Amino acid sequence: MTETPSNIRLLPNLLSISKSLRALMGLKLAELGLHPGQDELLLALSPNMGTGVSVLANRLGVRPSTVSKMVDLLVQAGQVERAVNPRDARRTVICITPSGIEMQGRIIEVWLRLESEFL
Repeated sequence: MTETPSNIRLLPNLLSISKSLRALMGLKLAELGLHPGQDELLLALSPNMGTGVSVLANRLGVRPSTVSKMVDLLVQAGQVERAVNPRDARRTVICITPSGIEMQGRIIEVWLRLESEFL
């Protein structure tokens, strides 16, 4: 294995911090019953309008199939539901439930706590 050149100092530290933060975030989300990424998906939803899977995929920077899998789990948990798109009955939109709206608040609390701890 090749050693990192001694003049490269910042990047390895940033990668280490990123991994640690990701692991800590995963633990905090698990306490809420969420998997990593589901927090961002829930926060991307607006209470008064449905959002298409492709729109969510673009916002999150993932594939639509990834969003669909996350949505399946969130539907089972009662956080979101699928509904017929009012503009195109052949398509569905993802709508956040009252339970999902409550979860958004809990997610924001976790994010704020983690940010405070990180600083």
